[in-house]
Formats: sequence, C-alpha cells, structure tokens
Amino acid sequence: KTGMIAVFIADMTDSVYVSSSHTILRELHSRGFYPLLTVAEMGLELCRREWLQNKIEGLILCGTTREMNAGFFEYLKKQEIVPVIAGCAFRDPDNPAIQLPKASTVSLDNYAGMQLAVGHLIQQKRKKIAHITGPLWHADAYERKSAYIEIIQEYHEPVIKDLVPEQPLWKSGYIAAAELLQAGRGVDAIISYGD
Repeated sequence: KTGMIAVFIADMTDSVYVSSSHTILRELHSRGFYPLLTVAEMGLELCRREWLQNKIEGLILCGTTREMNAGFFEYLKKQEIVPVIAGCAFRDPDNPAIQLPKASTVSLDNYAGMQLAVGHLIQQKRKKIAHITGPLWHADAYERKSAYIEIIQEYHEPVIKDLVPEQPLWKSGYIAAAELLQAGRGVDAIISYGD
C-alpha cells in the first residue's frame, strides 16, 4: 500500500470544484494519506501516467470530463485504482442514458435544486423562465435540463437554450443569454446550468 490518493479537478475555473478539492486535500493529509493533485488541463493521458507512476490506490474525481466514458472506468478497474466521483455523477457521452460506473458517487439532487429555483422565481412573480443548459454529456446538466422541462410545464412551455459548443462555459453562457434576450420571447428570468 502506498497511501497515495489522486485528486482530479475537472475544471480549475469552477469555484465549487476548487473549494471541494481544497477540503479533500486537507482531509486526506490529516488522515495519513498522500494526495496527488491532477487537473484536466494537464490532459487525461498525462494524468493517467502520473497516477501509474505514483502508484495511487484511489482516485477522487472532482467532476468528470467528456473523455471519462465507460472505457475509462474499466481502465481504472484493471489498474486496481478505486474511483470516487465527487461533485457530478458520471454520464457516458456515448450513451443517452445516465450510467453510473461501479464507483461511489457524491452528487447533488438536481431535481430538488430545480424545484427550489423555479419555485423562488415564481414567488418573485416571474412569468417566463428560461433555462440555459450545460454540456449534456455532464450528468448534472442532463438532469437539470430534464427537471426544468418537467417542472416548468406547470407554468408555461419550456424555453431552452443549449450552450454553444467548443466555447468556455462562461462565454457560451453569455452568448446563450444574449440570444435569449434578443429573441423577444418575453423571458424575464433565466436559470443557468452553472455560474
């Protein structure tokens, strides 16, 4: 046993992932483990090499990336690396249904979150609530969009704007919001996938 646990951050610009990883790193160290920090910006192949070179026993994923399909989790299993997904359930980008690998997962109740968001805006007398999606290979984005569609139908037809592909999330969100507001559809509130 090496006591090495890798922590992978899927998006260094996401304040939730960064904050979570800070807590995880502190807790690992206090419990006698040796944390190894890896980030998506390194590229998944370089991360894999780091994990193998350092003989990690476990891997805490603070979010997932598009490359983390079912084959990725099979690779971890063959290498005897135990994964834990923190912050986002896994959704295979090649399969429309959400599929969890054999990994422990700590994630949000996206349906309850969407109920709270819509309920708050309805209390604020908002009449036309739009939704800007996240990358739909991301389970949270997929679940939030599905929840929005189901919940909002009690009030009006869904108004959905998907992200512009191949753009940073913040820029894609900005473009989507501008397009929603310019479309003249009477939108007076927007629930966005993320920041």
